[in-house]
Amino acid sequence: MDISKVNKIAELLKKIFSIERYQFFSIKIDKNVFEEEFIVYSLIRDDEDRIIEFIIYPKNCGEKYNIIMIKKNPFEGYENIIWLKDFLVKKLEIRDDLLQRFKINLCEGNIEKELKVYFEFIIDLFKKYMSHIIWSDKWESIPFDWGLYK
Repeated sequence: MDISKVNKIAELLKKIFSIERYQFFSIKIDKNVFEEEFIVYSLIRDDEDRIIEFIIYPKNCGEKYNIIMIKKNPFEGYENIIWLKDFLVKKLEIRDDLLQRFKINLCEGNIEKELKVYFEFIIDLFKKYMSHIIWSDKWESIPFDWGLYK
């Protein structure tokens, strides 16, 4: 992996993405079981009760879903995580065309523009469907779909 591309994406994440009541918490680069590198970008709420984590694959050319998790803090198990995609599918029966917007192309074109459009989409989802979780103390447990992980 081109480390300069990973660093560029990491810097863009810090520059582009901000959300009311949340501040930068951490950023790290890791690999999954298939040796694919990914970036975990985390924000923490001002009362430290919620953490939002974005998992971005720098080699993603639009074929992979990016992962977004909302965690209760302190994290005490999978019942304290909401996977945004699962929440939208299970609770709201969101259509596939909307879910396709979780895929972003970081291989060509303007990466900064691609990330800005993606994060505007995510913030809009938070405001429309999850404000009670993102900005208040309410919580909903959504079972994780282990699917391919079983």
